[in-house]
Formats: sequence, C-alpha cells, structure tokens
Amino acid sequence: MGNLKLFIGVLVAIFIIIFLLLIFLVYKNSNMKKNISFLYTKNIELFKANNELTKDKADLNRQLNGNDDVFSELRLALELDSVVNSLNESGDGRKIGMDKKLEGKFVKSIPNGVPLNFKGITDNYGIRIHPISKVEKFHQGIDLRASVGTPLYATANGVVEYSGMTSSGYGYLVIISHNFGFETRYAHMQNKQVVRAGEFIKKGDLIGYSGNTGYSTGPHLHYEVRFLSRTLDPINFMKFNNIFYDERKVPWQALVKAIDDF
Repeated sequence: MGNLKLFIGVLVAIFIIIFLLLIFLVYKNSNMKKNISFLYTKNIELFKANNELTKDKADLNRQLNGNDDVFSELRLALELDSVVNSLNESGDGRKIGMDKKLEGKFVKSIPNGVPLNFKGITDNYGIRIHPISKVEKFHQGIDLRASVGTPLYATANGVVEYSGMTSSGYGYLVIISHNFGFETRYAHMQNKQVVRAGEFIKKGDLIGYSGNTGYSTGPHLHYEVRFLSRTLDPINFMKFNNIFYDERKVPWQALVKAIDDF
C-alpha cells in the first residue's frame, strides 16, 4: 500500500512537471512569435529607410554632378580654394605663375586680415542687446577692443569714400570702397584725419587711429565688411583662410573670374 502511494505520488509529480513545462514552452513560443513579428516589422521599416537613403544618395550624386546650383557652388569653392592658395603645381613641383598672380590680385582686392592690433572681441556680428539702448538689435560689424590711438590699416586696396565725424552713432568714421562691390567701414575712430575722401589707398596703408567717439561704451574699433551694400561677417574676412566656405553670400565664381580678367 505504501509503495502504491509512492508510485502514484511520483506519477503526479511527473505529470505536474510535464504540465508546467508545456505551459512554459507555449509561453516561449508565444513570445517568439511576437519577436518574429516585431523583427519582421522592423525589417520592413529598415527596407523602406534603405530605399529612401538609396534615393537620397542618387539625388546627391545628381546634385554633385552639376544638377544643383548649391553643390555646383561647393565644388567650385573647392577649385577656387586651390587657385587662391596656389596649390596647383607643375610636373617638376614649381608653382604655376598664373595662380600666384591671381592670388596676389585677390588678396589686394578683397578685404582680408585684421585692421589693427586688437586686444579681444567685445561684440560679434549678428543679433545682440545694444550696450547703450539695451534693445535687441542686429550688429552689422565686429567690435575689436583696442586702446585709444592704436593705428588702423586698410584691409584692401580702395578709394576713401568718407572720412570724418558722423551723427549716426559711428563717431569718426572712415568708409573705403574696394573693387568688385566690396566696402569696409571703420567706426568710433579718434577724431584725427589721416586720409581724405577721394584718396586712393593700398592694403596696409595707415588710415587713422582707434578711439572712443560716437555711441561707444569704451575704446574699440567697430569694423564692417559689406558687399553691394549688404553686411557680411567680418570675422570670415579677418581669418580669410576658408573664405569660400565661410562666406556664401558672395558669388565667388563670377568674382574670381572678374579679378582674373582685371
């Protein structure tokens, strides 16, 4: 009798274990089906995304091949950068003379480099809170901190359009018109005339001294670069090493051709 009870107990235990194992397997199978369904859905999404990327890549290739003005301009910028920096070399490693000549013309005609020995930038180009009016306003140039009397130099060849005091907040202002539509402005200068309107000057010529005239909270130079009366970020022209990439508001393709023909 005792052995029979033991045998029945073992059978019941085995039955329970098998039953629980079956439940576990059914649960795992259900989860596996869910995972397969999830992976299938993800696979469809990835397939669609891949098709979109393939399409985008094809569009990009067409653009790079000249069907889009933006990418055409970028490709041109790469070519012009090589020209301006005289990177093309002849077979024996010598620089090609035409590139060097073009580079010289370019550097003299387009505002580049720093107009004075400054001690830091106090305000960048763009939207800012005006230090005097405390109103948000677009800052059309860059403010370079410098002691009163620091010499200022022209950043490109040009003709002095204006030199004198103003009532517009610029204080003592010098405006230089450069070739091919460029213009530079030097404001808050010391009230000391060094150049006169109509005078031709060369890059690096002394044009005056930094001051604190006009609407100013301290000695500095307000420096602007314009192209066809449109203000540009002066920092790009001060650095100048990546000007084709940094400043895209200028039609460099036509400009470099014009300079080459000049």
